[in-house]
This record gives sequence, C-alpha cells and structure tokens, in this order.
Amino acid sequence: MKLHICLLSGANTELDLPSTDVSVGQLRRKAQVQLCCGIDQLITSDGRVLKESMSVEDACLNDDETLTASVRPTQIVASVRGLAMAYHRCDGSVETWGFRDSGGDSSRVAPALCDVRSITPNARGFAAVLYSGRVVTWGIAPCGGDSSHFQDELFDVQDIASTALSFAAVRSDGVLIQWGSMKPLPLKRMDGVQQVVGSAMAYAALLKDGEVLTWGHGEYGGDSHEVQGELVEVQRLYATNAAFAALRADARLVTWGGGELQETLAEVEEAFFDVKTIWTTSDTFIALRENDQVIFWGNSRIVKEQPPQDQLYDLLDAAGTENAVALLRGDGSVISWGAAETGGDSRQVQSELRQVLRLSSTQRAFGALRADGAVVVWGDPKFGGECPRAIKAGGMKKGDPGVLECSFSLLFVGCWSVGG
Repeated sequence: MKLHICLLSGANTELDLPSTDVSVGQLRRKAQVQLCCGIDQLITSDGRVLKESMSVEDACLNDDETLTASVRPTQIVASVRGLAMAYHRCDGSVETWGFRDSGGDSSRVAPALCDVRSITPNARGFAAVLYSGRVVTWGIAPCGGDSSHFQDELFDVQDIASTALSFAAVRSDGVLIQWGSMKPLPLKRMDGVQQVVGSAMAYAALLKDGEVLTWGHGEYGGDSHEVQGELVEVQRLYATNAAFAALRADARLVTWGGGELQETLAEVEEAFFDVKTIWTTSDTFIALRENDQVIFWGNSRIVKEQPPQDQLYDLLDAAGTENAVALLRGDGSVISWGAAETGGDSRQVQSELRQVLRLSSTQRAFGALRADGAVVVWGDPKFGGECPRAIKAGGMKKGDPGVLECSFSLLFVGCWSVGG
C-alpha cells in the first residue's frame, strides 16, 4: 500500500507500507524521518485527525491517498512557582535545567522521554504526555513526580493540568485521574470531563454539558457556590494562583476565588463582556475584548502600573512572574513591567527580543522563544534567568533539514494551569 504525506509548505514524501496493519503512530514516525521534522498529527482530505492507536485499515485509508501533516512545535515549559524549565524539541526529545529535585534533572526517566506530545509542570516536577497517550513524570515523588501507582489508569491521556503539588489528567473518554499531594474530589469516578485547570490548591473541571465542578481549598477557587448559577454554557476555563475565570458562549466572563481578586475587580467587572481572548499569570488575569481594550485584574501592583492602552496593541501572548508581567505584540516585540528583580525590567535584553513567537516564565524569570529558535531569558538567574548555551543558541539553525517546517512555539502555563 502506498500513501503520500504532505506538509503545508508543499514538501512531501511517499511511504510504501507492508500491510494495512501499520498503526497511524508508526506511519507518523516514518513520515517525520523522511521529512526531517517533528510531526504532530496526520489529517485526511476530509479533515479527520487520525488517532495514533488506529491501524491504517481502521482509519479507512485508501491506496495512493494523500494525508496532510501538522508540524510538532518546539516548546519551553516552566511553572511560575516552579524551580525548573523543560525544553521540548521538535523531535520529541526533552532537556531540563534548574533545581534538580524539582524537575531540573530528568535523567531517571530519560529513556522514556521520547516522542513527547506535551509537558505540564507543577511547583516540584513535570508530567509529559507521549503520543501513545501514556504519561511520564519526574520531580519530587509525593508532589506528582511519581505516577507509577496510576499507570494502569493513565492511558489515552489527552491533557494534564496541575496544582502546586499535584497533577490531574483527562483521558479521551472524559475520565479524570488525579495524583500527588492533594485530596481528589470524593467521587468514585469522574467522567464527562472536557477540560481541567488548576490554581495553587484547587481544580476546576469543565464538563461536556457546559457545567463546572470545583474542588480543593476554598480560598484558592475550590468553592464556586456563589457563582454557580452563572456557570452555564461555559466554553473555556482559566486559572491563576488563587482564582479561576470561565468564558461563556455569550462571551461573558465569570470569575471566583481569592488572593487580590476582589480588590481589583471593581474597576473592570463592568467590562466582562465581548471577551475574545484571556491570558493568565501567577496572580493576574488579562482579557482582550472585541474592541481591542485590554483589561487586568488580580495583582494590584500589575493593575496599578499597567502601561497606557496605546502600548497594548496587537497582543499575542502573555507571561508573568512574581510581581511582573511580559506581553508579546504582533510585531515580535515584548513589553514588560513590574518588579525589576523578577523580570519587570527587560531593557538589558531588549535588543535580543526581536521576532519573538511565544513567552514563558518561572516564579522570578522570563523566557522568550524567537523565530530563529534562539531562547532569550531574563530575571533572577536562580529561577531560570540563565539557560544552557546550547539552548540559548537555538534548537534548530537556518539551513538545517526541515527548519522551514518547524513551527516554533513557547508553551505558557499560567500558574499551574493548562491552556491559560
């Protein structure tokens, strides 16, 4: 059997398969070797995303059919309260640095860290989802770094969220599995879950019917009873260190939790409509409205020192440290403010902050990934403000095979939340 794999750039390869028993995962790995780039998904001409575990026969693929391949992004992953960073390359390999016991040393699981699809951090470790749907964890064992007791349940995993000291995984069948140093919701089985996000000490889960469940410490958003009546037709959840926000189908926002949330809500709550994008940092929510107005709530210092609206144009991404925020604009430039010692002052690296694609942060440092693959970091060196020379030089260089296909991105995980 013969199949054609094509990239959006037009590059393509032809694969001869010995039989239709070959899995989609095997097909994807063969294609990325031929095309010299990491491949994330294979998509049919009618828009079907093929599951890794399916055979070519089960996927109903025909001889001489053409599939489109989406490219796997390169990512730098860091938790705001964490003490380490993980560099996820296009080829699915991972390199880590920072505090060794908190995830900076991944040598114990290095043989298993291949063909990695995504990485989620918490304050003391990391959890990686492989393309096979299995999970690999490292870091401090009681804080989620050891998932060995849950491996029988951790299959077909689609997404992982975290609190400071725990992880929660959502499987493709909607079942949620939680491990680490936090009590789970007192249910024998939680299913029907579409998304889960975490604050420092609580989780919020979005169910497939648009309802929201919360559990954990009440002062960190684990108790949502005061806004439960408003949590209807929710489409997406977001989290900071101590609070949650829900974006509804009517583009209105609902928010709850603790920290400085209530102190900063008064001036912006009336603008919680026509919202199109939300970013989160450790303690700040940032919302972009349809009229391009940018509103902040959460950290009172960030809210008070925010730049004028005319400097907050064409925003693409945001990241935050302890009392500092950095925003990425459409022209590849970065603006930051807040405490200088935690990255609020980026003047020393401004000449390097060009053609930036994505931002990330730890508790006291920022990282920016440029289009050429170089990584620029600033802030406290002990918290990731310095990184290995090889990584700073970039994972791929111009002229390397497949470099035009490498869709670089930097995954920002806002205070232990996924998709924030």
